[in-house]
Amino acid sequence: AAGRTGLPAWAGPAGAACATVLASSGAKVVLVAGGPTRPPVVEVLDPVVPTLLGAIGARGSLESAGLVRCLSRVVAWTGSGPVTNDPVANPYGPAWIVDRAHFDTLLVAHAGASGADRVRARGCRVEREGAVWRLDCGIRARLLVQAQGRTAHLVGDSARQHPGDDHSFAILAELPAARPTGSFELLRTATGWWYAATLSRDRATVAYVTDPGKIPRDPSVRRSWWWGELSRSGLANQYPYLPETRLVARPAHGSLRAELAGDTWCCVGDAASTYDPITGQGVATAIAKGTALGRLLGSHSPEAAFSAYAAAERESFEAYSTTRRAYLRAA
Repeated sequence: AAGRTGLPAWAGPAGAACATVLASSGAKVVLVAGGPTRPPVVEVLDPVVPTLLGAIGARGSLESAGLVRCLSRVVAWTGSGPVTNDPVANPYGPAWIVDRAHFDTLLVAHAGASGADRVRARGCRVEREGAVWRLDCGIRARLLVQAQGRTAHLVGDSARQHPGDDHSFAILAELPAARPTGSFELLRTATGWWYAATLSRDRATVAYVTDPGKIPRDPSVRRSWWWGELSRSGLANQYPYLPETRLVARPAHGSLRAELAGDTWCCVGDAASTYDPITGQGVATAIAKGTALGRLLGSHSPEAAFSAYAAAERESFEAYSTTRRAYLRAA
């Protein structure tokens, strides 16, 4: 990577989409991959994702991602009993269930096929040298796009604001499933909510989302607590009791970065804002935002593009907050 010049963007759906759009237009882009390893997670992608990928020529990445159609979607949220959502009623068709880490890898590969250089680097540091950004992995660039997730802190004020009641954490596990492949369930309880997505008979992600104050700090106590909560849920008879299963804790709250952009840099994706997964806006929103930023940079000056994007990001987060409040009121 020594001596490379260009616009560095980080890996992930937003960074890969932005890099794809810019590289396809002839810009010199370096996509930096190799951040923290994502834990194995089965995720549900919004039905609109294939359309968004088609707009950047990446629909083939979706079709080769080992995904399955989500043909059984059961939601028990309002207390009036479970509701089965029929994908036939959605103009975009069914949702999709996918191995998220593999999906991200394919999007990065597509950005490379579109002309973006790719560099693997962990803990890459950035310094400003006059009008140029210098990365210690051998890259010099005039512009910088941060898209390395909610922990991004390379440039600018990384403090984040949260909606007043939004502090959720998810405790998740990978389990074999008794549910059919392509099943998804969302279940509200008195103290949180459960998410379960089945990619295959031997692979499902089951997550419990709740307030961090309810989660035991001691790992062994936490494991007993998690299995106890599962046993009291409507999912209890669908998964075998495997007390030694590894549990992974992940933040699941919405947040907006205090400083989103400068004259020569910008944050996109989770580096800019994060959404409570209950709204279902994660991957689809990241791809849409990365695409939008790439197009803005292709048609405006960098300063104007970054400024317009930051304004749109704040507006989008306000809309998310409104949607989330509506979901919680319904519960």
